[in-house]
Amino acid sequence: MLSICAVQAGNINAPNVIPESLTLSGTVRTFDAGVRAMIEAEMRRMTEHIALAQGLGWEIRVDNLTPPLINSAVPARHATSVAEKLFGAQCPVDVPLSMAGEDFAEYVNRIPGIQMYIGMADDAHNAMLHNPKFDFNDAVLPEAVWFLSEIARTRLEELAREL
Repeated sequence: MLSICAVQAGNINAPNVIPESLTLSGTVRTFDAGVRAMIEAEMRRMTEHIALAQGLGWEIRVDNLTPPLINSAVPARHATSVAEKLFGAQCPVDVPLSMAGEDFAEYVNRIPGIQMYIGMADDAHNAMLHNPKFDFNDAVLPEAVWFLSEIARTRLEELAREL
């Protein structure tokens, strides 16, 4: 996914003057490093050819900030199994892959892990994260702690048996 999120050119107080430069800024988000590299190469190729055709200069700067967050298979299966045991088969819900930028991906790239959502919406708590109306539902804390502690306890038991 390529998103152009900012366009800067010209002077708002001089609307009849052709700007000397234009800066576009945005993000490229994919789940595959090869696709990201291909998009970057194509952006460079297209920008160069458009600029050359118009007699213009050009520059592209790419800042690779965070990789995609892709859960590790073993911990994901384990957490799903624990959720089913504690809360029933309807509890673990697959969440579609998200293009959100998340620095937790740096951890998962080094050590197998997962990021998961713990449902907490009800009639009084329905604003999403990063929304100014978001209000954490404290009522979910006991079950969330139980769930997370069971993940840790049962995984440690599994690892101990492997020793």
